[in-house]
Amino acid sequence: MSPFFARLLVSLFFGIVLATGISDAIFSWLGRKPPGSAVERGMPRPPFNWKVFWKGDWTVDIEEWLQNRSWLAHGTAAKYRELTFEIAGRTPGNVIKGKNDWLFLDTTIETPSDQYLEKQMTILFDKLTLYRERFREQGIPMVVLLIPNSATLFPENTPSWMRGSEAGSKFIERLSEGLRNRGIPTYDSTAAMRAAERPGKTVFFRADNHWTYRGAQVATEGLADYLAEAGFIRPRIDPVFRIDWRDDVQSKGGILKMLGFWEGSKLSKRFYEPMQVPSFLPTSQRPTARVGWSGTSFSNYESPDFFATAWGASVEKITRPAKGSDFTAGWALKHFESSESMPPDFVVLEFPEYHLVGKNQVGGDLNEIRLGLPPLKSSQLTPCHWEAINGKGLQAVAGEPGKWRVTSRDPSLEIQLTEPALELQLEIALSQTRLKSQIRVRGSTETRLPCFDGGGFLKYRFPRKKSAARWQISWSRVEPGQILEIGSVSRPKIAGLNPE
Repeated sequence: MSPFFARLLVSLFFGIVLATGISDAIFSWLGRKPPGSAVERGMPRPPFNWKVFWKGDWTVDIEEWLQNRSWLAHGTAAKYRELTFEIAGRTPGNVIKGKNDWLFLDTTIETPSDQYLEKQMTILFDKLTLYRERFREQGIPMVVLLIPNSATLFPENTPSWMRGSEAGSKFIERLSEGLRNRGIPTYDSTAAMRAAERPGKTVFFRADNHWTYRGAQVATEGLADYLAEAGFIRPRIDPVFRIDWRDDVQSKGGILKMLGFWEGSKLSKRFYEPMQVPSFLPTSQRPTARVGWSGTSFSNYESPDFFATAWGASVEKITRPAKGSDFTAGWALKHFESSESMPPDFVVLEFPEYHLVGKNQVGGDLNEIRLGLPPLKSSQLTPCHWEAINGKGLQAVAGEPGKWRVTSRDPSLEIQLTEPALELQLEIALSQTRLKSQIRVRGSTETRLPCFDGGGFLKYRFPRKKSAARWQISWSRVEPGQILEIGSVSRPKIAGLNPE
């Protein structure tokens, strides 16, 4: 390309960028936002830096921001998606259009092979048995609540071309039976929800892969009855909450959002579903029973509070719905293992079917779970004196030793012990982030583990093949601006693990 045309193109692109920025400023001043549900509302304007601008790195961030803010891009795209949906039934690749205006995720509509389902079943039995044993070591019984896919619940609304298999349709039923046979109390909510479905009181959204508030109530009341029949002691007290219902209109759900229709259009409103929304008003009853609840995005529909009302107990919610079953279940386990408080009567692990089955040949959420070593009790530990000697991607918080602000996505911290150790137990806290962050200690025999955020200090154990006085801790997939904190550092008293 000649220098003349190169300059011409740069000028042209600069003009487009400038015009888009000006139009964005005008619409922002008017208090209006771009149409199209693919817009990320909270995306900030990328900070300008001459160095990254000269290298070209800044242009990648500004391109994403401008595209996100562009009325032209999102307006025309939203209308195009509406027209193609109406004319040809076209949807994005991960959304399937069913009968009666039902929308499904492709992961819930596809039919994996029987061999894959059998393999997945074995993996889930092993993983959930591992969870059960770890909770049992803390004196906490574990209960599993299984939530069916909408396609499993209402197969009559799936596309006519869908060909389900016997193994696929019976997956959640077989999983429930197999877990019970392994001594894990498990409730499959499919039958109760299907029986409760009726006009005006639906249990599942047509355009969102979640249950409604009514569905959450039916499932958790069924879980409470099942546990009472299974021998769990049901508190004999009045309800913890009084539930008031109000009429509301459900805004578009997760699947409809993927279609990216123009917000407020006639077609978009066709998928809005009138529903009843509960308000939970505490009663004068103060429950003595306490239950732990490891939730998912389904907990957004108040399943923990419905269960608290049905069972007569306070519920400790440990939920990160945006991160999936593996993260929240792992966080719940780490939370209770790290806590010095009295354990709950039992803990409920809430699992949607599509999290467990996963996508064919890929696997579900629990396939790759790594729980690490269980933390040791205080009586088994000796505190270690330590100091931070080198931090990368971290900025010390003034006046608060042991606390750092993250400045890069992959920070690391070196700590110096007064004497070598072969194994350390670290108390680490990470403020809440959108990403599934990970933590690792250099030289440790433990692989990279999930770093659970937003839960205060959690205990992590890291053994090494050779004792050392200098330990390097690294994190990945954290976000600049997050806060990292190191609490107590201890080593085991167990004979043979520490040098003389």
